[in-house]
Amino acid sequence: MEWIELFGILITAIFIGAIFFYGFKVRGPWGSFWPFLLIIIGGIWLASAISEPVGPVYWEVAWFDFLFIGLIFAFILAATTPSRIDRQRYKEFYANPKPEEEPTDPVGPAIAVGIWFWLMMLLIVIAILVATLS
Repeated sequence: MEWIELFGILITAIFIGAIFFYGFKVRGPWGSFWPFLLIIIGGIWLASAISEPVGPVYWEVAWFDFLFIGLIFAFILAATTPSRIDRQRYKEFYANPKPEEEPTDPVGPAIAVGIWFWLMMLLIVIAILVATLS
């Protein structure tokens, strides 16, 4: 893996992340740009470490591969983004709970999403290390 390839991964991930974050207003389940960007960077890096470059190569980087894999990861993360309706229902339910019912604790899903993020990042890093050291 050369430095120019890492630079290409970073540029591609920022480009795709900016399109999804600013254009489509998709932030993934975490609601922030940085975890979204880290997952895209990790996915592109993993795909480039495992596979051989396919398609045209410019400046020693196979840009088509990076764009394709980055878009796949971005679409997967976009599918996990809660919609506006879900957020509105969530606010209405927890802001005005019924008096006879106790509101459920919203901390459980937040912890699960955080654990999912760190577990995914750990698995991506392990896979990158295994692919590059083999």
